[in-house]
Amino acid sequence: MQSLMEEFEVVAHGIFPEDSIRVDYKPGVRIRWEYATQAFIDDAWKNYVQASRETGVTVYNGNILRLDGVERANGYLSLVLSDTDFRSAIGTGTSDFITAFPGAPQANPFSLSVALVTADGRIVIEKRNRIDARRRKYHVIAGFMERELDALNGRPNPFDALRREVCEELALSIEDPLYAMGLVRTVYGSELCFYNRLSISFSDLLEIKEKGETDCEIDTLEGVEDSPSAVASFIAGHMGDFVPSGRACLLLYGREAYGAKWYEDTMKSSPV
Repeated sequence: MQSLMEEFEVVAHGIFPEDSIRVDYKPGVRIRWEYATQAFIDDAWKNYVQASRETGVTVYNGNILRLDGVERANGYLSLVLSDTDFRSAIGTGTSDFITAFPGAPQANPFSLSVALVTADGRIVIEKRNRIDARRRKYHVIAGFMERELDALNGRPNPFDALRREVCEELALSIEDPLYAMGLVRTVYGSELCFYNRLSISFSDLLEIKEKGETDCEIDTLEGVEDSPSAVASFIAGHMGDFVPSGRACLLLYGREAYGAKWYEDTMKSSPV
C-alpha cells in the first residue's frame, strides 16, 4: 500500500478558532519568472483552456492569493500571503513544471475547504459532472481566496472568505463556531481546512440550495454518514476522483471526530 502523503502533505493540524489565525498580506508582491519559465506557464494555460472548453468548463484568469509562508507557534497559525493569478497556478501546479524547472518557485495558490456536518449526521460532499484533467468529480465545499472579494481592505480573513464561498455555492449562511483544523500542501497549492456543524438537516440544505441564488458550479450534493467506517470507506472508494485536498479535509475532520488512531490507520490503509 502507498501513502496518501504522495498526493498531499499535512503542514499543520489542530483546532484553530478565528482569533488564532494570523494573516500577513503583502499586496502587489508577486513572483516574476524567467522567460523560459513564463513561456512554459503560458503554454500550459493555453492547453488547459482548450481542454476545459472541450469538456464544457468555462475558465478565466482570476486574481487570487499565494501562500508565501506559514508558522505555528504559541497556539497561533501565522500565514504570509502575497499575490498570484489562476493562470500561474495552472502553469506551475504540476509535476511537469517541477521536473522542467527544479528549484523554481510555484504559484502555490491559497484556497479553503470545509467539512460541513448537518444536524442529522451527514458530511456534505459536492459532485461535479463537468470535469477535466485538473478537476475531479468529488470535493468538499471549497474555493480560492480572491483578491477582489477577500482582500479589498488589505486584511484578508480566511474565515470570512470561507463564509462567502459557502454562501455562493450553497446559498447558506454558516453559523459559528467555525474552526480551522489544518493546512495541507499539494502539488497545485495550499489549502486551509475547516469544519462546521450545521443546525439543519441534509434535506433542508438541499432545499436551501435549490431555492437560493448560487454560482451554479456544483451539479449535485451527496451526504456521507458521519461515522468512522463510512468516511474511511468513502475515502478508500474514491481515490481516483476525489480532490486530494478534499480527502485531506475529511481526514483532518476524522482526526478530530474519531481520534488519532482512526486518522493514522486510514492514512496507511488507503491506496493511491
